[in-house]
Amino acid sequence: MKISLLSVNRALKLASGGPLTRPSVAPTGSRLFRRVAVGWVWSHRAAADCQSATRQTASLRYGSCASIVKRRFGHFSRQSGNALLATLTTVGIIGITMAAYLDVTSNQNLAVARSQSYNMSIAIAEAGIEEALTQLKVSYPGLQANSWASNYESATSVFRKSRTLPEGRYEAAIHGLSSPTLYATGYVTIPMQTNELKRVVRVTTTSGSLWARGLVAKGAISIGNGVVDSFDSLGTLSYSTSIAKSGGDTGSTLSDITVGSNGEIHGKASVSPGHTITSSGDIGPIGSTGNDAAYMDYTLNASISDVTLPSGVGPSSGTSINASSGYTWNGTIASGIYRATTLDGKIYVTNGAQVVIYVSGNVTMTGQEGIWISTNSSLTIYMAGSSMALGGNGVMNSANSTNFSVYGMTTMTSLTIGGNGLTVGTFYCPQADMTLNGSGTSGGMSGAACVKTATFNGNGTNFHYDENLGKINNGGNFTISSWNEI
Repeated sequence: MKISLLSVNRALKLASGGPLTRPSVAPTGSRLFRRVAVGWVWSHRAAADCQSATRQTASLRYGSCASIVKRRFGHFSRQSGNALLATLTTVGIIGITMAAYLDVTSNQNLAVARSQSYNMSIAIAEAGIEEALTQLKVSYPGLQANSWASNYESATSVFRKSRTLPEGRYEAAIHGLSSPTLYATGYVTIPMQTNELKRVVRVTTTSGSLWARGLVAKGAISIGNGVVDSFDSLGTLSYSTSIAKSGGDTGSTLSDITVGSNGEIHGKASVSPGHTITSSGDIGPIGSTGNDAAYMDYTLNASISDVTLPSGVGPSSGTSINASSGYTWNGTIASGIYRATTLDGKIYVTNGAQVVIYVSGNVTMTGQEGIWISTNSSLTIYMAGSSMALGGNGVMNSANSTNFSVYGMTTMTSLTIGGNGLTVGTFYCPQADMTLNGSGTSGGMSGAACVKTATFNGNGTNFHYDENLGKINNGGNFTISSWNEI
């Protein structure tokens, strides 16, 4: 039996609810019939099904064939819907995953940026500390200079300075003058934000005095017989046992300290790591016996620089004099810079004379010779010769140890202090081996010394550190004693 395409068309239209149209005629046995204009496909299998259904029924109803076609196309619609749902679900999951990843990445970048800003703020604060230390070095004690004056608080001696850098900004402050405390706050703006992170650093300092310790040597210190203690010349000028103190700090930067059975150090004995302190005598406060561990330090970290001649002092500078048989500087009119080949005999500096002398040869005092310095007068010697021997009456300084100073150049290799009198002054001779020869209870030295090595010989070889020297700052040279973030 043959079925007309008109019948099939009507069946399809009834199934889809569309109007009936007349298609072009094709043979019943065709394998493929496509109707592109209305978006449907008629296959040979669908036609065969319609033929089979027609044979089994007496009359062909449009609804019967339309039902078959509808079932066929409904199957395809359900498959397409499932595919679309699966696609939308997959895209949604991917979108949610990408959004979560972007959020995690954004938070991670923010955490990294915050961490970098946090670390940078401490570097900015340290830059403020560096500027404060530089200000102490170049302007002390007139710290109002270099734009610190605008924030100067005279009542409390507080000096402030702020500065903006490409990476952030800092605010620095110097509190006090004798042993300043430094503060610096570093500010850094967090990337992608407007708020700032800040960190605050506090640094305490100790006096930058050249004489922070009484006796310092690059090499070994040997105290076979003698006492190291301290006193404060401020208000008293001269040493006596009644004002003796336990501040006779002694240190070797590159070697060991040895104290014999008749030796005493009433102060802290310090050596650098890897070196030793050996004592069969006493190390500790006045009145104690034996060795007090609290007064023995193995962490000394210090360097000793060679002497540099100041401007205007040298072998061809100043007034040339002959001081081989003694010399007298009397009154302020005699103040000035001098040079001499030797310095021997009786040397007097009186009535306010302030004398600086460069000695190209040796200095030797014996017998009744010596150096006398009156109140309000001073003598500073720059030694280029190899040897200085202060015997005889030593240095009779009626002022205090700040009024007599010896600076030994690298060519000075020997320093001997002895005689009948107490030598009062300071000796900075980093290449000289110092020998202290005792001569009874009145011999020895009062002041401070920085030498290559130090050896105590004889009876009554006493070294009295003048603590007042440690209060005198040398041009803003301060040492950091602590660093803390607050």
